[in-house]
Amino acid sequence: MPTTLREQSLAAFYSAINAISALGTVERNPDWSVETPTQSEMPACAVYDGPERASDQNVRDLFIVTSVSVEIWTVQETVTAALQDLNDKLGLVRLALGSSTLGGLAQRVRYLGCDQPAPIDLSESPCQASLEAQFEIERFEQHSTPYA
Repeated sequence: MPTTLREQSLAAFYSAINAISALGTVERNPDWSVETPTQSEMPACAVYDGPERASDQNVRDLFIVTSVSVEIWTVQETVTAALQDLNDKLGLVRLALGSSTLGGLAQRVRYLGCDQPAPIDLSESPCQASLEAQFEIERFEQHSTPYA
């Protein structure tokens, strides 16, 4: 069975993130989506498939926008260092996706912004912190099939 354009574009997005070694372990839709990774698992990153919306582009094509979230976790000796590290890691993610068409699968990938970086535990040293960023993958698809 062929792979849908949605799955192909989400897999390509994940591959671009997974290629950034500074992010540590990168998982797509991980089981620990509700729980914070342990300190020994950091740095870590998760890519979450999101909802999508479609609109008619013309009689034959749909314009589809798929939401994707990227969550980054880090551990550093101080809160300041942890928050700076998150900003640096987010910069690497944006750089990897900034002009990407995901190998021709997408028209573009848009950065929508991020949540405020959050220290996970201020009472301990080293400090653990996280950041979630939102992106959109814009692509075209035929009305009649999710494969073309």
